[in-house]
Amino acid sequence: MAYDGEREVHVRVGEVTAQAMPVGTPVQVRLGSSPEQRLEGQVREIAPALDATRSVLVKVALPGAPQDLRLGLTAEIFLPAAQGEATYWLPASALFQQGNATAVWVLDANERVALHEVEVLAYREDGLLVRGLTEGARVVAAGVHRLSAGQTVRPVPYDGPFKGRGL
Repeated sequence: MAYDGEREVHVRVGEVTAQAMPVGTPVQVRLGSSPEQRLEGQVREIAPALDATRSVLVKVALPGAPQDLRLGLTAEIFLPAAQGEATYWLPASALFQQGNATAVWVLDANERVALHEVEVLAYREDGLLVRGLTEGARVVAAGVHRLSAGQTVRPVPYDGPFKGRGL
């Protein structure tokens, strides 16, 4: 059941991202049913604790949403970018979890891998957005669970769509 009133979007984000977007933070929302249109939203509520997926539920109010907006639609949230820190798109297969650290394997100049901690800003249908990488970093996108620190690999260029940097 749902009540008739102001529409909102629910999104789950990482703990650090939730702390960086307090109640009242403006965001933009793009609906899956009309990707060419963006709606203005505002963070209305942040759950006080992590859930089983180690993410935080954030509710975003859509005060200017059309009244005929159907419930249950998918949406994409665009958060304000962190001051001066670049964000990068990666395929979801690049993510590696070790203990409490979310990380990716990065190649050095000698083709050896090292685990590098990143912060996931958003999970998207086509991958994820992270921060914590340096410009030009070469990230392993496949087979990450078969690697160990210092292992030498032979890189093969990623053949998927390049999403570039930024939110």
